[in-house]
Amino acid sequence: MENGNETKSKIIDATVELLKNGVDKITVRMITDSAGVNVSAINYHFGSLYNLLAIAGDKLFKKIQCVFDILDDLNITPEIRLKKFLIEYAFYAKKLKKIILHTFEHETFQLSAQESYFMFLKKEGLKKIQNVLKEITNREENLDVFSFQFFAGILLPYIVFSDFKFSFDYLDFSDLEKQIDIFLSFIKK
Repeated sequence: MENGNETKSKIIDATVELLKNGVDKITVRMITDSAGVNVSAINYHFGSLYNLLAIAGDKLFKKIQCVFDILDDLNITPEIRLKKFLIEYAFYAKKLKKIILHTFEHETFQLSAQESYFMFLKKEGLKKIQNVLKEITNREENLDVFSFQFFAGILLPYIVFSDFKFSFDYLDFSDLEKQIDIFLSFIKK
C-alpha cells in the first residue's frame, strides 16, 4: 500500500504531464484517472484543484529555471554556454508553450508559477545572461536592454510561432542554431 507522499507525488506528476497540453482542458477526473487515485485525493492532499495546478505549474517553471545553470558552467567558453542555454531554453519553452501562454492570458495561474518565474528572471536569470554577454562583448553598458532584445528576438519566433502552419512552418532547431551563430558573430564585433 502506498503512503500519502507517494500518492501526492503521483498526482503532481500526472498534473504536470497534463499541463503540457494546456490548463483549460484539465479536470479533476482527468488528473485522478491519470494518477490512478480517488477523486477525493485532490482535496485531501491539496485542498483544491487550483492549489494543485499552482504546485504543478511551479514544478514546470523550475525546469526552465534549471536551464539557466548552463550559463554558470565556466568550463566552457561563454559563446558555447550562451548557445547551449538558448537551445535548451527554446526546447523547454516550446515544449511548455501552452502553459506559458496560459500564464499570460489568465490570472488564476499568474499568482504562483508565473510570479515566481518572473522574480527568478529579475533576480538571477537575466543577470546570468548579462554576465555571459559581458564576457563575450567586453561591454557593460545597456546589457539589461541588450539581453532582453536578443533573448526575445532569437527565441520568440521558435516559441510562439512554431505551431503556425503558414509563414512560420520553416522554423526548426537547426534554424535556431544558425540564428544563434549569426547573433554571436555579430555581437563579438
